[in-house]
Amino acid sequence: MECFSRIRDLLMKKSNLVIYCGALFCITAASIDIMLPVFHHMERGLQTSLELVQYSIPAFLFPFALMQMFYGPASDRFGRQPVLQVGLGLYILGSILVFCAPSISTVLLGRFIQGMGAASGQVIARAILRDRNSGAELAKAISFAMAIFSIAPILAPLIAYFISIFSGWRGVFFFLILFGTGLWLATRFLYMETNQNLNPNALQFSSIFSAVKMVLSNRQSFYFLWVAVLLNSSIILYVINIAPMLEIKYGITGLKFALIFAMTGLGIPLGQFLNHHAVDKFGVIKTMIFSSIFTVIVLSLLVGLSLLNLLSVVCFVTLVFLYCASFLVVLGNATSM
Repeated sequence: MECFSRIRDLLMKKSNLVIYCGALFCITAASIDIMLPVFHHMERGLQTSLELVQYSIPAFLFPFALMQMFYGPASDRFGRQPVLQVGLGLYILGSILVFCAPSISTVLLGRFIQGMGAASGQVIARAILRDRNSGAELAKAISFAMAIFSIAPILAPLIAYFISIFSGWRGVFFFLILFGTGLWLATRFLYMETNQNLNPNALQFSSIFSAVKMVLSNRQSFYFLWVAVLLNSSIILYVINIAPMLEIKYGITGLKFALIFAMTGLGIPLGQFLNHHAVDKFGVIKTMIFSSIFTVIVLSLLVGLSLLNLLSVVCFVTLVFLYCASFLVVLGNATSM
């Protein structure tokens, strides 16, 4: 027991708690990007169409988006730990359903439940960081946790490729079961509750409605909310279509696809590095204006070169890498604003 207590105390140190929260952030990217290299494995294994397999991404994202409105107030009412345990439990259940799925309909149901559970990690990780930090320390903690999160889009497709070699697409979801179980065990036995001021009214409809109304009635919040919506929509469309597009246009699949996706994903940590220094030097608004203009230029080049049939693989990778970097800068600042 003494050894167990020491491990718990180690996790609850601020620096290690940030790593734990970063791992919670990773659930989303890992659950989406890890699927991309095995789309065709699932198509053949389930005897279905590629389009239906692609639906597994929005099947995850819709409940993921909606359930965030529940987990935040619920963790304010009952505490971070019990609500996070429920969410991670749902995530594990959804992963098991997909792993055992005999058909694409069961896969989509499992992905829906996965998304419901994954939303808990995204919301409650931020809440935990706010419980233990404030001011400049909070900004640094979130930045570091997001830096850990940025590793997931790079590693997930490579992990999926090598797992699929030995165990097919089901092995990828077995990996997600293990990942979710590891986080659940850490939450159950190592995490100590950080919400010391439970709010008994947090789940009341009037309380949630007033919070939503406050965000939507504020001009700044409303504007930057839609900036974030447009940016997230673009990256979701990219993720859903990148695997079939690279195969159809360039004949790229398997390890080559995983490597290309990882290379473009390297733009995300670059964007975090640039944003950190740019905000200190120029401020949030000027940084957003410049990065927004740069994002539009990059997207225009992608569209223009594609329409002219001049978009080579190298050019595509370079432009998407730059887009990921500028996308992160704009989205990060839009979220904070």
